[in-house]
Amino acid sequence: MSKNNTYDVSGHFHYEYLWDTFPGQDGAIYGDYLFRFDSKGFCRVFSMTKKKQVFSFLLDRTELIMPHSNAVCFGNQFYEETDEFPLLYTNIYNSYKNASDRMEGVCCVYRLTREGLTFCTRLVQIIKVGFTEQLDYWKSLADNGDVRPYGNFVVDTDHDRLYAFTMRDAEKVTRYFAFRLPGISDGIYSKQYQVNVVTLETVDILQQFDCAYSKFIQGTCYHDNKIFSVEGFTGSTASPRLQVIDLVKQEQCADVDLFSLGLEIEPEFIEFHDGVLYYSDATGRLYKLSFIK
Repeated sequence: MSKNNTYDVSGHFHYEYLWDTFPGQDGAIYGDYLFRFDSKGFCRVFSMTKKKQVFSFLLDRTELIMPHSNAVCFGNQFYEETDEFPLLYTNIYNSYKNASDRMEGVCCVYRLTREGLTFCTRLVQIIKVGFTEQLDYWKSLADNGDVRPYGNFVVDTDHDRLYAFTMRDAEKVTRYFAFRLPGISDGIYSKQYQVNVVTLETVDILQQFDCAYSKFIQGTCYHDNKIFSVEGFTGSTASPRLQVIDLVKQEQCADVDLFSLGLEIEPEFIEFHDGVLYYSDATGRLYKLSFIK
C-alpha cells in the first residue's frame, strides 16, 4: 500500500481507497448522498462531502416484500416533477430462496423523499420477469438447477431502458435482456402490495444477448452505454471481478481480475457518479476505480 492509499496496477487500472461506509449489499449515489443497503431492506445514508453517516431507514413494506438489494440504482423518472430524487430500483434477488415462490426476476420501485436529513421511502411499483421458468430464455436448467437464477436489474438512464440479466449455468454465460423502462403508472394493481405490478414477457424483449459468464453476480450500475457488474466472493475461488459490458456492441469490453490486484474481499457496491466509478466491498471500504488509457 502506498502512503496515499493509491494503487497503479500494470499501467492500465488504478484504484484508491477513500473512506469506510458500512458492510452491506449494493447501493446508489444521488447528489451528496450515498445509499448503502443491507439484505433486509435497511439502508444507511452517507454524506459524500462529510464522509459520514447522516441517517438510516427501512424500506417501505418489508413485511410484505423484502429486497435483498443485490443490485440498486436510481432511474431517470420522478414520481412527481418536484421530487428531489428519481425513482429507486432494488431487486429481490435471493431473499426468498427457501420459499415455495422464490420470486425470481423481481425488482421493487420506490419513491424516495427527504426532509432535512430525514429520508423515507414508499413502494410505488413492482416489476417482474414473467418468463423465468422458460429454459430457452431465463433459466437454463430444470428443477431449480441453476445456482443463481434470481437476476439483477439496472436502468439505462440515457435510453429509458430496463436491463435484467442472469447467470445461465448450462451454457456458462450471462444473459442480458433489455426492456422499455415501465412508466410509473404501468402494470396491474395488486391488492396484496397495494401498487401496480408490471409483468415483462418475451414479447417485451427489445434486446437479448449472451456474454461472459458471471461467477455469482453482485452489484451493478449503468454508465455511457455500458453495464458495470461486479461478481464473486472473498478468496480465490469465484474471486472478485469486474466486468464491463458494452450494450451497443453487445459484448464484454473490459474484464478486471480484482482479486489479483489486491481487492480480495467480496465485492458488493458499484456506482458511477459525476464521472467517478465508486466501488465498495463487503466490509464497507469505499474505493475510487479508474481505467488508464
